[in-house]
Parts: sequence; structure tokens; C-alpha cells
Amino acid sequence: MLQLKRLAQLGVTAVAATALIGGLSANAEAATGTLFFTTNSGAQGQLHDPVDGVCYFFDNDPAVSALNNTNETAFFFTDTFCNTLGRVVPSGAADSFPPQGSVAFFGVGAQSPGQVQAHTRA
Repeated sequence: MLQLKRLAQLGVTAVAATALIGGLSANAEAATGTLFFTTNSGAQGQLHDPVDGVCYFFDNDPAVSALNNTNETAFFFTDTFCNTLGRVVPSGAADSFPPQGSVAFFGVGAQSPGQVQAHTRA
């Protein structure tokens, strides 16, 4: 009987730990502010409060300039899957660059790209 009670306590502890970890990972962090960008065709776009770890891709019209009015560094990639780093635009900076296929943010103070968790159209 004592073993059954101990197993039940361990089960409750494991469920609580799983819920805590799951709850923490479900609360995605996001940059605060707006990234303004211009595409190769001259179209203007913006990302407001972009979520950290999401790869925002530019489909068939890559970005060629950006104004980063967020509180995080914007990491631009030459491909649409955020694999090959092409340009880094710090918070508060503007830049023009060769065509870039995607952009991602990885948290305040990130000095290098992190792991992409999801992909979505910019």
C-alpha cells in the first residue's frame, strides 16, 4: 500500500513538472517594436512585435533594406528557411543589403542566430 501511495505522489509530481515546463515554453517571447523592410520589387512591409525564434520569410520577393525599430537584433538570411546568415541589423539601425530571403529574432542581447522554432510569411 505504501508503494502505491509513493507511486501516486511521483505521478502527481511528474504531471505538475510537465505542466510547468509546457506552460513556460508556450509563452513565446517577442521583440517590442516594428521592423520596416523594403523588398526587391520596391514593396514596403513591416513586422510588428515579431516573435523570437520564428523565421519570417519573404516568399518570392526578398528584402533589400530594413529599419529595425525593435528592441532586438534582426538576423537576415539569404535563404527562406533562416539557415544561411546574410546580414545583421541591430536594434535602432537601418541598412541596405543584397536580397535576403528571411529574417528572425532571437531575444534581447542575442549576438548570433539561435534555433528557429517555426516559419511564417513576413
